Amino acid sequence: MRLFATLLLFLALVACGSDDPMGPSAPRTVSGTVTKGPVLAASVSLLAVDASGNPGSVVAGPFATDAEGRWSGTVSANQSGPFFLLATGGSYEDEATGATVDIGSGTMMGYSTGGSGVVSPYTQLLVDVVDAADASWSSSAAWTEAIANFEQNFGFDPTRDVPSSAGTEAERRYLGALGGLSLLIDDSAALSGLSGVGLFELVMALVADMADGSLDGERLDGSTILIDGSIVVLPGIDVGSLGLLVDAMNDYAESIAALSDLFYDPLDLDFSELYAPIVGGTGQLTLGGPGESSLPESSFDAASVTSPTEDIHFWRMPISSGVLSVNIVDAVGTGGFFRSVLFGYSDASDNLVTWEALYTSNGGAVTKVGNEFTLVDVTLGSNHGLGNLTLNGVLTFGD
Repeated sequence: MRLFATLLLFLALVACGSDDPMGPSAPRTVSGTVTKGPVLAASVSLLAVDASGNPGSVVAGPFATDAEGRWSGTVSANQSGPFFLLATGGSYEDEATGATVDIGSGTMMGYSTGGSGVVSPYTQLLVDVVDAADASWSSSAAWTEAIANFEQNFGFDPTRDVPSSAGTEAERRYLGALGGLSLLIDDSAALSGLSGVGLFELVMALVADMADGSLDGERLDGSTILIDGSIVVLPGIDVGSLGLLVDAMNDYAESIAALSDLFYDPLDLDFSELYAPIVGGTGQLTLGGPGESSLPESSFDAASVTSPTEDIHFWRMPISSGVLSVNIVDAVGTGGFFRSVLFGYSDASDNLVTWEALYTSNGGAVTKVGNEFTLVDVTLGSNHGLGNLTLNGVLTFGD
């Protein structure tokens, strides 16, 4: 996730799903697609998500894909999700060369809250990203952020949208982005000239390389990428950016009549906030000068702070539902004070939903002793009916 450059830390409020062991036992239908073009004869299984957010035991499948990469089956209604979708084997037609690519024992993994969904190299990218998230992130919160970041950049949700030349814009963008991967490999002498590696394995190595926002031949942890099934090192072909991939996606889209109206903007794929701890508990924020715009100091890890206006500062931090305890110390010296302390819920797009006044100069829900405010046991609801939320703390101060 990107760090926010406003006097706050980011705070993702997530409603947790639940399994109802007393629910009906009749199976329900699940379905989906495996694609890089459509993958024929892949084997798809649904895996439980364990308490640590990792793939657990198989709960349904395997289900075979048809010539369009489609699969369907049933899962017990007692298994409510979320699930990992594991696709093994099959074959597809490479978009750039027309060659039939045999996946062999190769795998791709996706994620679904209810059991139906898409599996592709791009869903595997997100699996890798979420797997590397800091342990303080819940699995559902990390997935929500990773998907949102990806969709903001590419214009489609790789876990839900089904690539199609005749579909929605998001579905067509998905098709073009997959074709762009193949065209990038075919156009790059450094990639297409590699010997002893399979084309599918090269595609999967390339999406692993993308996760850090740079085609530098390195994984998220900075380690060198070895192309699966070989000892061949993936070369860095675009260190510092994903510009070559964007060019390939645009070139591929232009070559397909049904996609020729699409344009892919430069990518700013940045999942770094997922790798920083979600900071909760008690912290301290110090502001200096009445109404001044200088940066406040914060004891919170990974805080990115600024003053957007002369007399309003914003503070954000990642947190789960529960209890928030914060001390806010006014260090303005003489002549300055806080007028109010407000908390506001906003949605995933930072649109304000509602405000709650915790302190005003006329009295409020927090304690003020001298220049120190103490917010103790401020209860945060686990679900405000709005899905995943961001909690913003807003401090207003002045002369």
